[in-house]
Parts: sequence; structure tokens; C-alpha cells
Amino acid sequence: MRLSLLVAGLVAVAGLAVPAHADPAEDDANFLAMLKNAGITYNNAGRAVTAGRTVCQLINSGTAPADVVTQLTNANPGFKTENALTFTGIAARVYCPGRLKDSGG
Repeated sequence: MRLSLLVAGLVAVAGLAVPAHADPAEDDANFLAMLKNAGITYNNAGRAVTAGRTVCQLINSGTAPADVVTQLTNANPGFKTENALTFTGIAARVYCPGRLKDSGG
């Protein structure tokens, strides 16, 4: 199943997590820079940050990574699964490092 392979990739990306910063503004700036470097564009930086933080809220509440990716693609019809996977991985690296790796993915 293709989504399973994508989720495995997400877990690998999360495994490269950088330590969380005490400064939320720094985390937000890092998140937006990483999105840009990955070629993911957005119309509103605040909404992008909120979506990134929501990814971790979902994961922390027990939502499976595959379901997070599905929710992102469903909420953003122009967002391809690969981009949703990348977005989710970046959000995990910045806002909840190690969480996916620790959860068994």
C-alpha cells in the first residue's frame, strides 16, 4: 500500500528530529523556512503554523500518522499526498520531535 510506504517515510523524517526550542516564535520561523526549502507554499503563514501545530496535537492525541496525512489532503484538495507527508514530517520535526518515532509510527 502506497500510504504505508509514505508513513514509513514520515517516521524516518521524524527520526531526524531536531530538539524543540523554548521559543515558539523560533520554532514557527524554522517551520516556515523548512516548508519553503521543501517547496511547499502557503497563502497565510499563520494558518500554516496553526496547521503544523495541529499535526502534533492530532498525533499526541493518538491519531495515526496515516490519518493525519489523510486529513491534510482532505482539508486541502490541491495538496498531494506526498506534500502532506512532507508537511507532516516537518511539523513533527519542529513541534513534536521524536513523537512519531516513539509511537511506533
